[in-house]
Amino acid sequence: MSPLEGVGERRRCSFITAEGIDGCGKTTISKFISEWLRSKGLDVVRTVEPTTTWIGDSVKRGFSEGVHAFTEALLFMADRAQHTLQIEEWISEGKIVVSDRYIDSTLAYQGASLQAEGMEDAVEWLKNASAPYVLVPDITFLLQVNPEIAMQRISNRSKMTKFEKLDFLVEVDRVYRSLSESEERFRVVNASQTLDDVKEDVVKILESEF
Repeated sequence: MSPLEGVGERRRCSFITAEGIDGCGKTTISKFISEWLRSKGLDVVRTVEPTTTWIGDSVKRGFSEGVHAFTEALLFMADRAQHTLQIEEWISEGKIVVSDRYIDSTLAYQGASLQAEGMEDAVEWLKNASAPYVLVPDITFLLQVNPEIAMQRISNRSKMTKFEKLDFLVEVDRVYRSLSESEERFRVVNASQTLDDVKEDVVKILESEF
């Protein structure tokens, strides 16, 4: 039996995720979404993946030490399995959950990594393997930005992760675009704009849903 079976009925738009390649501004926007919802009197929890738990710490250690792409994917999936249970608990309490990254990050990033290792059906494999422990978001904001622009934005970071390379982000962006075309929950926002313009587009979407 899936740990997600038997949970109470979800309220409309109780789970929102922010996705996109490094440098798209999703952390800033996930915070903005949370603040906007709170300004409407809603009870909001903002969370993030990898999580701040010991499992999430293991995920970060894994990709910083360069474990194999398959091992890395399993670590992310383990972190999400536990995270999803926490998200369900928050939702059952009537809260709206906003997550800075969730399942689509794994499909895009680890999917791209596994494809580079020769696994042609990597994204579908990740979808199927994750399905019992994933809560489908009600809305996913995909902050879409040209990878070259994204790299310029993050070029001043003191330490770059192994994911922050142009050729890799191009592939991750391709997977994200494919995902956004396959599911109606995606709301694609042009993140190459100024931050004020991005926020304005996000508010328009939120106002149509709340």
